[in-house]
Amino acid sequence: MVRTLESVAEVLPETNDWKVSSLSVVVVGASGDLAKKKIFPALFALYYEGLLPPDFQVFGYARSKMSDAEFRDLIASTLTCRIDASSGPYDQPQGYIELASRLQGLESSKFYHRAFTSQPRANRMFFLSIPPNVFVAAAGGAADFCSSSSGWTRVIVEKPFGRDSASSAELGLGLARHLKEEQIYRIDHYLGKELIENLTVLRFANSIFEPLWNRQYIQNSDRTPVQASFPAAGLAVAF
Repeated sequence: MVRTLESVAEVLPETNDWKVSSLSVVVVGASGDLAKKKIFPALFALYYEGLLPPDFQVFGYARSKMSDAEFRDLIASTLTCRIDASSGPYDQPQGYIELASRLQGLESSKFYHRAFTSQPRANRMFFLSIPPNVFVAAAGGAADFCSSSSGWTRVIVEKPFGRDSASSAELGLGLARHLKEEQIYRIDHYLGKELIENLTVLRFANSIFEPLWNRQYIQNSDRTPVQASFPAAGLAVAF
């Protein structure tokens, strides 16, 4: 099942009382181009549209060692809300243990001056902006050491899911060792590419479409290729 970032936001009102819940969004691989130029602007768009809870915080986790201030300066042009940084390897537990401690501290501080009769929920979402060869290690670190004890924990992975069907299946099994299926959200940017490229075949091979897909019923058909707005060096290995 492939689900989008918007679908993550859609389930928030159904599963939470926003008045007694917080959301921590952890971008793993936060110092990379994909995170800086795509993910952080998307988070800002969700915030602008009112699709994030009032109590939310953004964490950047990366191998690069940076202070909170340095990291905020790095992404200041795309996201201006409070953001904190944590560094560590993707395949070692220590970094995730330290991240969990910081998450717990910030989540607790949000409710420190409020009076509740029960423990408020603290939900955590991990966005893996990293190569697929470290998906499983990062997902395992997030699930094993950083899962929320009071709310839900979810992990978002972006295409590519491996190099071929076999490696994709292996990746799926690896994620399943640490997460339940309902905790995994997959984003596939190329899901409809093959269909779009074969519209002509689809038209003339189907008697339902052939008499309708013509100038009498369709005013205009346009395909606009999307060019990457950041350097593609190194992405060929992943895609």
